[in-house]
Amino acid sequence: MYSKRLIITTLTALFLNLASSAFCETYYLDAVNGDDSNSGTSNSPWRTVAKAQSVVQPGDKVILSNGDYDAFTPPNSIYDGDATQSLADTTIHWITWQAKPGHTPTFNAIYLEREGNKYFLGYWLKGLKFHWLSTKNIVALNIENCEVIGCNDSIDTAYGGLSFNSSSNIYVADSKIHFIRDNGVSISNSCHVTVANCDVYDIGVDHFTLRTEYSDCVNIRIIGNTIRNTMQWNSSAHPDGIQCYASSGNGFRNCVIAGNKMYNMGVQGIFTSAINGVFADGVIENNLIYDCGSSTLNIANTSNLIFRNNTVFGYSAFSSSCTNLSVYNNIFYGSYILRDPYNLKYNDYNIYSQDYTDWLKGTEPHSYMYPREQLAAMLGELFTDAADDDYSIRSNCIAVDFCPQSPAAAYDDILDQPRDSLPDAGCYEIMGDTPPPVEEPLDEEPPAEEPPAAEEPPAEEPPAEEPPADDGTDDGTSNDIPHPRVQKQIDSVNRTMTCTDARYEMQIGRMDSLKDKISSRDMLQEKKDKKIDRIDTKIEKIDLSYERKMELLTQKLSQLVSSANTD
Repeated sequence: MYSKRLIITTLTALFLNLASSAFCETYYLDAVNGDDSNSGTSNSPWRTVAKAQSVVQPGDKVILSNGDYDAFTPPNSIYDGDATQSLADTTIHWITWQAKPGHTPTFNAIYLEREGNKYFLGYWLKGLKFHWLSTKNIVALNIENCEVIGCNDSIDTAYGGLSFNSSSNIYVADSKIHFIRDNGVSISNSCHVTVANCDVYDIGVDHFTLRTEYSDCVNIRIIGNTIRNTMQWNSSAHPDGIQCYASSGNGFRNCVIAGNKMYNMGVQGIFTSAINGVFADGVIENNLIYDCGSSTLNIANTSNLIFRNNTVFGYSAFSSSCTNLSVYNNIFYGSYILRDPYNLKYNDYNIYSQDYTDWLKGTEPHSYMYPREQLAAMLGELFTDAADDDYSIRSNCIAVDFCPQSPAAAYDDILDQPRDSLPDAGCYEIMGDTPPPVEEPLDEEPPAEEPPAAEEPPAEEPPAEEPPADDGTDDGTSNDIPHPRVQKQIDSVNRTMTCTDARYEMQIGRMDSLKDKISSRDMLQEKKDKKIDRIDTKIEKIDLSYERKMELLTQKLSQLVSSANTD
């Protein structure tokens, strides 16, 4: 999930509104056993959507049983509301079309298209299955826990997907979008559209395609999704994970691509381009992108773009057409190319591999580069298990505490884990606040301290302290005062053990809190179980790391105490 501060406050208010709206009436549909002459109750359901649309009013709920409901078209009447209302407006009374528990009502297509001015719809679709949904000039639509799947068994004829055109205030969450011949999600000339926490896979062309043909796209948010597996049905197709294409002088404004896991793309991961349009004031952050085709990132025609806290594998290019570009706190593995380093606002605190030394420009002093001959070592040093696609970072690697919180924003990472005061590089944050620094390294003997040359010894030695009385017990330590150098090492190990204990307690506490948070969310159970399993695996690794570190520290302390006893 990626339910960040980045997902604007209005979306939180939206869910509160949806949860608290008082439904005026509840009606029932059954495409198999219903009849439109019935009363519409649970024991006497209607048969068709058209019948329900002729009756329902704002605030009503319609419960659908299994069956094929054919096509869904917008009603003839105009519901209360207007084109400027926010989804979070508490005066909206939603009309809910919801699957009966344990049922999967299916639609051939859902066409919510109107000509002319914007049309206020106020629909909430929940738990439905359909092949295609298309909007035009529609305001206020929510799609939650739905399945969108192509209409045939072969990918070259599996038509379907989501298409939003000239529409606004649309929210898609916790849904499956898959096995579709063309684009999975198309957004054009629209505003305030969010697609969050969805699984978008087995797509023939672009998983997401954004277009500005005759007006800007504003506040489009693609957040927390799993975007995977291109099924290229046509050799001439050019499939990308997310493609943003601006034309006719229009562009994208205040758009966010964040917290997505993207892999096995046909050609490119994220692609921004334009014909005299621009991707302006956008943010791309906390994404994990790997196993793409010819280009993982192809970023061009942007203005004031912030690209931060991403983990990216493969060819990554930022064009000279990008102005005022900020690239920081990322991990790049592969070719990282800045075609015009002098046009950057900020390029710092990145970890990257120097795959081609003559292509990389603009290296900043706070970045870290793995030379070409260390590429294999980079995978093993940074990531938990790159061979098994686990790109979370190791607790002792250079990516930990890599960047100051300024400039790196303190937004949560790809797993909803809060970043601490020194954010880790890439899309993952190791849980727990940054511990105080260890004063002395534990695997080296510190150099003997030299007395200051100009300082004279004191005239008198202070009286020696009396050792404690012997009570007849032996606790394994000597009553003699250790050498100052050894005592300093003992103090250092004790401080480290205290910090390790504190960090461990904080890590486990936050992991438990994160599990509770995910368990209470309304999302696909399969996705919820995956996230909780991942957290449990992370807890096991934290436990193991803690035990090993404390064992080493205990051994070190024992050695130091033993050394003090024999001095």
